[in-house]
Amino acid sequence: MDTLAMFAKLSQIGFIDKVESRHALLKRLTKDELEILAIERSWDWCGTDWEEKDKARIKKILRARTNDSYSLKKTDYETLMSQIEANLKEPHFMKKFSPSCFDKYSSIRK
Repeated sequence: MDTLAMFAKLSQIGFIDKVESRHALLKRLTKDELEILAIERSWDWCGTDWEEKDKARIKKILRARTNDSYSLKKTDYETLMSQIEANLKEPHFMKKFSPSCFDKYSSIRK
């Protein structure tokens, strides 16, 4: 296993399993697809426009599987975003390692 994959796996401990059990959208993804999503999500923890990136990643994974123009339903996306917002209200475990990364986004958590 390469370093990036190890880092992504460590960073997502418990996250994907928790989200997978609550979201119909993520339940559509296989275990391998969820691992890909976890790795890609870890690339931009402190980035901007992450909501759109997340939506695009899920669409890309589903399109790759079906090879058609699957369109993510708005209700699925809203459900996913509401869960992510709920997770943001809890302190992020990386904040103690890199507080400056989270300071400018603290208004999102309120």
